[in-house]
Amino acid sequence: MDWTIKPYDKANHPPVVKLDHPEYIKAKSGERVELSATSTIDPDGDALSFEWFCYEERGTRRMSNSATGVKHDIYAFDQPQVVGCKNQ
Repeated sequence: MDWTIKPYDKANHPPVVKLDHPEYIKAKSGERVELSATSTIDPDGDALSFEWFCYEERGTRRMSNSATGVKHDIYAFDQPQVVGCKNQ
């Protein structure tokens, strides 16, 4: 967080995130969801890499295997099929 206390040219700055899709995505059961942030830029010209993960809010269904600590590259995912839901 040097960018908060040092002169602009003496600090590394956070990237300017730009999603290539809406911030909130509403997906139907079984629908494929594509994720991209290739328009993101780094003000210092540094290389960027992306890691997508599913943030599990309390009381929501599990989307990842966080218990094992295994990470998987995510660029898209298929919305799981929901059984017995009226809004499919």
